[in-house]
Amino acid sequence: VIRRMKADATIEAGLREIVRNFESARDLKIFIALDIQFHRSLLEASGLQPLVLSTLAFVLVILTFPGVRAFLRGVPRSPGGFLIGAWIAAILLAFGPIITVKGQAIGSGPYLWLYQYVPGFNGMRVPARFFMVATVCLAALVGIGMAGIARPAVEQFGV
Repeated sequence: VIRRMKADATIEAGLREIVRNFESARDLKIFIALDIQFHRSLLEASGLQPLVLSTLAFVLVILTFPGVRAFLRGVPRSPGGFLIGAWIAAILLAFGPIITVKGQAIGSGPYLWLYQYVPGFNGMRVPARFFMVATVCLAALVGIGMAGIARPAVEQFGV
């Protein structure tokens, strides 16, 4: 980010302007809007795509836990493995027929193929509804995780 700021003075000027506006913000809504604007500007200055950055960070953090690695070795036959696969599929379908990043199309998603070739799939006119399926998958995964965490307490204390 610092290298890009040195190369392009408008990035630094824009960030400084946002910081000056922070000082004069009297309303919580204005403060939150400025905070979002500031972080978006930093992200644009970094040159990284937000989805790629957050996904990479999430995967790296998750894979550092030995329990997660052991769980992933048993994924093909586990309900957790199914839920992880369903979560990924729901996220991909929620992007819609054409996946865009910053207003630029990067390719067609699996939703387009299903929309064209699977009878009845064209009734799903709002692909963002698949985010609800992804949320249900995550909720079930949390339930599996909590059951795994609570199991030793139940065995030890009989709770």
